[in-house]
Amino acid sequence: MAGTHQTAIWSPQDLHSIGASEELQLASRRPDGTLRPFVTMWVVRTGDDLHIRRSSGPSPVPALTA
Repeated sequence: MAGTHQTAIWSPQDLHSIGASEELQLASRRPDGTLRPFVTMWVVRTGDDLHIRRSSGPSPVPALTA
């Protein structure tokens, strides 16, 4: 949904590790607990914020601030 974002509290170690990456391979879980296919996401760290966006596809999801 456009304009929707989720936030999380990240430890300094998480921020460093995730923020040092240019791309992440993320997968969500189905209700039965199995993983959906991985999707490549771009990540940028700005201070204590992580901005994540789908890197490709027919309609990239809006940027998420985590």
